[in-house]
Amino acid sequence: MIQKKSLKDAIQNPEIISVVGGLLPMATLTENGLMSFEDKQKMFKSMPTSEGKLIQIASVKRYARFGAVIYNIPNNQVTQGIFLLKAGNGSTPTPTLIRLLGDNIAGSILYKMTDTTMDLFYKTPTNDIGQQDIIQTITGTPIYTTYNGSAEGMTELSVS
Repeated sequence: MIQKKSLKDAIQNPEIISVVGGLLPMATLTENGLMSFEDKQKMFKSMPTSEGKLIQIASVKRYARFGAVIYNIPNNQVTQGIFLLKAGNGSTPTPTLIRLLGDNIAGSILYKMTDTTMDLFYKTPTNDIGQQDIIQTITGTPIYTTYNGSAEGMTELSVS
């Protein structure tokens, strides 16, 4: 038997939402639909603007890839920057930070090799300099968690 419900009642009922969600298609490049969790993770991530924190960006396994675009959103005194961060695809993954446009990013990118992974980190500026970096993942799975360890043993990437 088909039940009629008001939209207000339907929104408050998880069982109805689950049924409706199962009927909707996944979004594609050409069709509307629901977004997968993986696609949601790859959306833009704003980095903190101060306090010198370490944020783990990703953990790249050997023979895997990670790529991201870093957008530097300026204050009124500097040029916007766009950078490409890429890592992986070999027995010894090597990260690269390439300048596509503008000056430098507000923070810095660090990495640390382990026996099985290359861990990528974003170090926020110590003081707020009026700029903000925003990261958009292109390929791979980001982590974006605060790292409570020290930067000891990490290498800072220079912009090429």
